[in-house]
Amino acid sequence: MEIVDSTGRRLTLEGELFRGGEGSIHPVAGNPSVLAKLYHKDIGPPKEAKLAAMTRTAHPQLLRVAAWPSATLHAGAGGRMVGFLMPRFDGQRSELHELYTPATRKQTFRKADWAFLIHAARNVAACIDTVHAAGHVVGDVNQRNFIVGADATVKVLDCDSFQIRDGGRMFLCEVGMPEFTPPELQNRQLSSIERTSNHDAFGLAILCFQLLFMGRHPFAGRFLGRGEMPIERAIAEGRFAFGRNSRSRQMEPPPNMPSFESLPPRLIALFEAAFSGTSSRPTARDWARALDTVQSEIQACSVEPVHKYYKALTQCTWCELESAAGVYFFIGVISNIGTFDLESLWAEIVRLTGLPYEAPLRPTVHAIGAPPSDSDLRKRPKALAAKIVSLPLLLSAAALSSNAILAFGFFLAVIFIIALPLPGAAERRRRLKRVREFEEAWTQAYRRAEAEVSLEPLLVKHDELRRLRTAYEALPARRQAELQEMTLNAQAIQLQRYLQHQLIRSHSISDIGPKRKATLAMWGIATAADVTIQSLAPVQGFGPTLKTKLLAWRAVLERRFVFNAKEAIPKPDRDAFEYRWQRRKLDLEQQLSAGAEHARRINSLIRQRRVALAKALEAPALDWAQARADLEAIDLAIKGERT
Repeated sequence: MEIVDSTGRRLTLEGELFRGGEGSIHPVAGNPSVLAKLYHKDIGPPKEAKLAAMTRTAHPQLLRVAAWPSATLHAGAGGRMVGFLMPRFDGQRSELHELYTPATRKQTFRKADWAFLIHAARNVAACIDTVHAAGHVVGDVNQRNFIVGADATVKVLDCDSFQIRDGGRMFLCEVGMPEFTPPELQNRQLSSIERTSNHDAFGLAILCFQLLFMGRHPFAGRFLGRGEMPIERAIAEGRFAFGRNSRSRQMEPPPNMPSFESLPPRLIALFEAAFSGTSSRPTARDWARALDTVQSEIQACSVEPVHKYYKALTQCTWCELESAAGVYFFIGVISNIGTFDLESLWAEIVRLTGLPYEAPLRPTVHAIGAPPSDSDLRKRPKALAAKIVSLPLLLSAAALSSNAILAFGFFLAVIFIIALPLPGAAERRRRLKRVREFEEAWTQAYRRAEAEVSLEPLLVKHDELRRLRTAYEALPARRQAELQEMTLNAQAIQLQRYLQHQLIRSHSISDIGPKRKATLAMWGIATAADVTIQSLAPVQGFGPTLKTKLLAWRAVLERRFVFNAKEAIPKPDRDAFEYRWQRRKLDLEQQLSAGAEHARRINSLIRQRRVALAKALEAPALDWAQARADLEAIDLAIKGERT
């Protein structure tokens, strides 16, 4: 068939590079900068009009980032339209999901780290922003519409399905994947709906989330209610599985994932805005600008440089996951292993944590008692003499009186005189009260001081570091045991590696079509190795029949596997093994070194507190001593008056 483009040039097409359900892709002889797409069937007048409109709006900005039709193709001069020309992008490129899915990323993008994923997300947003700036809408935003290169540059494909505006005419996007469709469009006939950039913004936010969260769909989590919660329904009901209020939406994030709070705050705000409502979602330009800024807010881990994380965090997100769950999303090479002298470090730890106990020093204080009032002491002998004289007289009068009322009055007078305090007694009571109060204050202050100079923190730190030392010394034996086990289980390891290379999307599985394969990928199930009873359990929309078919497919692959005795442990597994053990060794070395430094700070703090507390105890000690001296002074004064 003779192929002519819309300018009348005759073209020679080479053999097809790719064949899809709608058409095939061919290089053009003599023009390496373009590709030709030929449709399998007649496309009809509406599609012809749309493609013609797209060629009229093929601006340079669009052609740089999109496989945009630059010219239509015809079956001979003046013949029917059979396809179109589009830009050919340099370099090896993969679909976006091959980057964000951990299993395929480790094969296709082995050096990609989290910063690379952020940069790719920024470029996805920039692509969509370019489409929006030209007045068009992607419509069917999904992971297969974008391809990414080794430099994280992104191009958008399948542009002939976009919603195109040509002057006053609108060509609608008639398709869409439910997993990327915003809630307001769920369960609606998309072929008759005019899309907006705000609809695209929902799908863009999902792609950004999947890039940053290892392929996980933001609405694929654990449903805390009854029944199943497929992703489409979760979207329609606004059940974002991550974030601060996920439990109020009856959702929990999946396990072994970085926490939502580990993101920079500006990204948290964008995701929550994109997934919490139906209007005014962050635009593609908002995402591009925010991700541009975030790239400067990321730092490399001091332990493993391939780990990149938000610099405001106190701990590396990926190290925490590796330590807590044994999940290795990024495999690097540890090259900064220096010398580590355990014996010298341990001797220092023993010295620091063996600080002898010293009780708080009791300050030596001197106090001179304040004498009581002279007037009180001068009045005291007369008052005492008056009591001595008046009491016998009153008692005699009461006994001799024949009038009962008068006798009773004499008795009351006796009681009053007995109870009447002598001058100076009230002052002594006040001084005695102060002695008791200051004694209690001193006791409490001393007890607090004893607690503050306790060696308990050092003893706890010593026990903690002793456990770390035991674990460190056991590393060589444990490593050797695991290596021997790997050697014995070489066949199982090769089988696992073989299953990891069997991508679900590349196989034909009974009743598991593209939509269901996409759902599995959003639950982190991308390869045959991911297909297990445990991993399939939480997947919504997959009943016992579908799960059985997936497990049966895996079983068929297992039977096809052929063990290579010469290879034994595959190099990637051996590399991963060495990486894990180097990380464990380095982690323990850092914990021991950091623990020694912490012990040094505790030791120094206890010594400083001993000095500070000795000074702080002077005031309560002096108060108590002064109160005792004051009481002793009044007692001596009273005793002196008696003599």
